[in-house]
Amino acid sequence: DPLSSREPAGNYSLAKRKFRVALSSDWIERHADPEVAAAVLAAARDLGATLVEVEPPEFDTLSAHCITVMQAEASAQHARWMRERPGDYSSAVRSRLESGFAVPAAAYLEVLRLRAAWLERFCTATLANADLYLLPAMKVRVPTLEQTGPRGGAGMPALLAEVTRLTRWVNYLGVPALVVPCGFDSLGLPIGLQLVGRPFAEAALLAAGHAFQCETDWHCRAPAERSI
Repeated sequence: DPLSSREPAGNYSLAKRKFRVALSSDWIERHADPEVAAAVLAAARDLGATLVEVEPPEFDTLSAHCITVMQAEASAQHARWMRERPGDYSSAVRSRLESGFAVPAAAYLEVLRLRAAWLERFCTATLANADLYLLPAMKVRVPTLEQTGPRGGAGMPALLAEVTRLTRWVNYLGVPALVVPCGFDSLGLPIGLQLVGRPFAEAALLAAGHAFQCETDWHCRAPAERSI
């Protein structure tokens, strides 16, 4: 990948084991599904870290910026194949890729220009007094295959947008993140806890995730087959 960093990988086994973790409990309780919120906040307490309450990042704005970048870059990457082999794409995928051709170059360049400032804000405000930021992997419960498949209906795109709302902003900033299972909802589907760090904070993320899984067994359990 030509965009990969040349930064050498650290020794993850030497990462510290005590962390300060930022979270936005009030936002989670107000915006996430109640079962998701309850599981994630309980997991935060089980993490064994010092918890620091902070204002949440501007998820919607950052998510919108990510969509602009994603649409423009995906369309550019697939332009040749879409011209030469359009039949290899499903209608849904082709439609999403075609939308990227309508993204103005000025809009694409603007969100790239803004990214450094948003990253600085995350590192100096959200993580001012913490090593990692904690939030749900998804604010909604896991949808079924029927809801997200070809028969998902008119509401399917909006549902998929909700599924990725709390991870898309991380991609825009270009920071590392880790998701670990932290429970199941009433239908037997998994709930994920997401940890986000500063650039090149993979060691801290892996150490925190490992510590959590040493104290819990959610990662050893499987979803109820009837719920998938």
